[in-house]
Amino acid sequence: MQSATINGQTIDLEVIPEGEATPLEVDAVARLDAALRADARFQAQYPNARLERVDSMRALRDDEDGRYYLRYSSSSGMTEFWGHTAAHATLNMARGIVAVQPVNPEPRASMPPERSAPDSNAVRPAEPV
Repeated sequence: MQSATINGQTIDLEVIPEGEATPLEVDAVARLDAALRADARFQAQYPNARLERVDSMRALRDDEDGRYYLRYSSSSGMTEFWGHTAAHATLNMARGIVAVQPVNPEPRASMPPERSAPDSNAVRPAEPV
């Protein structure tokens, strides 16, 4: 486990499997934390919340639910959220899920242009005998 500074707070950061957190991981966690802290519902439900620990699950893609586990302590107790990147920022307080847009979203693969000539490798029906 290592220590990291996220939005001015020193936290415990665990990378699973073991390793050092990358700048992209630290940035994603900082943006997830900032998104939570900016939400009035989060502020009301978890006053003075302090991010204590983050687990970065490298077995999951950045856009998969559960990629980042964020544990907070507040005057109302402990809570946890599962963070990831997504096409649209979201916050589901009931399920404890938060998503932020990626810094550099990967371009989506476009469909290949339609071909005007038949593909020479295409399977053709058998011709009648």
